[in-house]
Amino acid sequence: MDNKTPHIITEDMTKPEPLEKVEPIYPDKARKEGIEGTVILQIVIGPTGNVEKANLLTVIPPKARGFGFEDTAIQAILKWKFSPAKDANWENVRVYYNAPIVFKLKPENQKK
Repeated sequence: MDNKTPHIITEDMTKPEPLEKVEPIYPDKARKEGIEGTVILQIVIGPTGNVEKANLLTVIPPKARGFGFEDTAIQAILKWKFSPAKDANWENVRVYYNAPIVFKLKPENQKK
């Protein structure tokens, strides 16, 4: 397998698993408005398990767009560490991975 081009994860591969997560900063504007949401990112995980690239796929629900979730999610996930994906020969490979980043207010921070 070419190790420079990211691969789509297939059944014969071992999926990467998060080992270290950095929590994103909850955007102030969203907190003040009581907005919660989920950012879906497509990331590239390198053969060492580092996140090499992150692209925004979507934010749900749509009303959560524009509150800063997108930027803070990307900043956080670029610091995550994964177990490397492995191909059928047990070699570490670069892969695409879709990662949901959930923003949920704690009860004491919810808008009343």
